[in-house]
Amino acid sequence: MINNISDILTPNNGWHKSIVNTLDTYQYIYGLPIIKKSKKISNSFYNYCIKGKYFVVIALYNSKRDFFIQKDFLEDNNKWDLVGGWVREEESFDQALDRIVSKETGNKLVEAVPVSRVKNKYYTKDNRKVYHEGIAFLGRVLHDSISTQNGIFTSDVKSLLSKRDLSILKLCKKILEDKVIEPPLEEVDNSHQAYYLTKINKNIIKPLSYYLSSRILSRVIIEHAFPQNNTKTKYILDLSCGDDKSILQIAKKAKLLVANDISRDIMKSLINSSAQNIIFTNQNLLDLEYKINFDLVICKNTLHHMRSSEEVELLMKTLKKFSRKRIIIMDIENPNNSFLSKAWNTYYKIIMKDHGDLFISFNQFREILKIAFPNSASIYSKRILTIKGYYMLGVIDLL
Repeated sequence: MINNISDILTPNNGWHKSIVNTLDTYQYIYGLPIIKKSKKISNSFYNYCIKGKYFVVIALYNSKRDFFIQKDFLEDNNKWDLVGGWVREEESFDQALDRIVSKETGNKLVEAVPVSRVKNKYYTKDNRKVYHEGIAFLGRVLHDSISTQNGIFTSDVKSLLSKRDLSILKLCKKILEDKVIEPPLEEVDNSHQAYYLTKINKNIIKPLSYYLSSRILSRVIIEHAFPQNNTKTKYILDLSCGDDKSILQIAKKAKLLVANDISRDIMKSLINSSAQNIIFTNQNLLDLEYKINFDLVICKNTLHHMRSSEEVELLMKTLKKFSRKRIIIMDIENPNNSFLSKAWNTYYKIIMKDHGDLFISFNQFREILKIAFPNSASIYSKRILTIKGYYMLGVIDLL
């Protein structure tokens, strides 16, 4: 028997299929456990429940690693819940997360990691039933304080939350315990940039950069991603996609493209225009939770953001961990080697507040590849000249 309004109205539309595909793909990529909840509910709560089908739950934490909980006004005023809500029709899970966190907490979500698939079954006294399905996330927020009166950050949640929410929280705490590095907030948030500078960058600098640099580099990456029309590259990971629209072109030849970036802000334009076979993830690439590997792993403009030789080693291990065939690395050569490169780097660093200054020479780049991939089938490297200066390309084929 169908009880959900959404089951009646949207079983065959594109959005419904996209949501189901995202649920299945999240579970495949992360090996997500399934948390189930079955509960008897009131008639009034039932009337609320039939309004939606898919939802998100998110365990939000701040820099102190306290978790945000809020009063349950819908069902039980004496209980507390993790933040959650419906995924609206035509929304993605990412879009729903940003909207719900902003509305419910007055805070900004800067990182989100799926931790479990959640299935709810509710039934009333007269045996009316409703089924929901969603994803639970661990989320990092920008501000330690909140601007809502019905929620708090606290470390003491055991006696306040439901069994389901405690199960979600247990998974989240395990991820936090295993975190290698907590990136500084200034690396993941772009809101500190002045409005007029953002407009200048978007309307003048970025188009110039695209035609005289990014477009050239994208063509090179696509050429090496699919050499001689290779059709065997089906599963692709872009470790730090940024707002690079070339992934939309790469995705056309892939079965699945996972696009990751540490910054939710910078990915938003891609998220809003993406194809169904692209899944976006939002993690520090040194702490990725994927349970699968890929035919191709792409790593762009990331090496110079590492803060030590130890982080460079971790990056190379991450590339090897998730690739089963080919790795493509591209990064800017030391900008201090030319006036033009230095000028562009100064613009990004001072004006756009870009971070990362572990710049290396092309010779150092080649030596790092030799040390990091000693048993590879082949290592190819070259320099590429753009308006921003020289970029370094490394293509590693694994045995």
